[in-house]
Amino acid sequence: MADGPFLAAPASITSITDFRISDQAAGRQGAPLIAFFDALQLHHPTKLRSCQNISGLANYTDREENFDRDGVMGSQGAVDQAIVDEYLRNHPSVAIPPKTTGREILHTLSRHSHYLLDDAGIPAGAKEAITFAWQGMEAIVSRPIPIPGRVQACREYVLGKVSPGPNYIQVLRKVLSPLEPGGDHLAPLTEMINYVDGKVFDNRW
Repeated sequence: MADGPFLAAPASITSITDFRISDQAAGRQGAPLIAFFDALQLHHPTKLRSCQNISGLANYTDREENFDRDGVMGSQGAVDQAIVDEYLRNHPSVAIPPKTTGREILHTLSRHSHYLLDDAGIPAGAKEAITFAWQGMEAIVSRPIPIPGRVQACREYVLGKVSPGPNYIQVLRKVLSPLEPGGDHLAPLTEMINYVDGKVFDNRW
């Protein structure tokens, strides 16, 4: 990705970049950056929901613990060798070169993600754009992104680097308009309202 000024200058727009580096500067790991946004989008008053970020390493727990300390929970399980063997026989990443893979494998995953996101009122192709547009706004108004309580460095920190463009004053006026006269900060964000086809999405699915 280009540095902020190299985006702001040719495009003539204010750019906010380097969210990951900012998170690392705060003493954290630079990821995940969208957990709080997922919580805003997917929360439900009565249902327990889990949002899984498919990446190089993934884990989930619905207990009070934030992680499987000393692998106690995991050690109680048993390996299903048949599933492991099936995976190893068919997964393209473990095939001997020269190798390729069929589109149907990746397309199945894409369709599944599209279905789940759209059910939640989030356009599947726009989630990342929506997430970082929101984080950019938070940077402009100097409001820190809430972080999970389990991380080691819990100090609030504004993420992102602002590279002003010709529209910088207009951007400031727009995002700071909710401030009361004489106010010096915005209240923390605790709720987000989805609109689907111009109507409020109640998130009751």
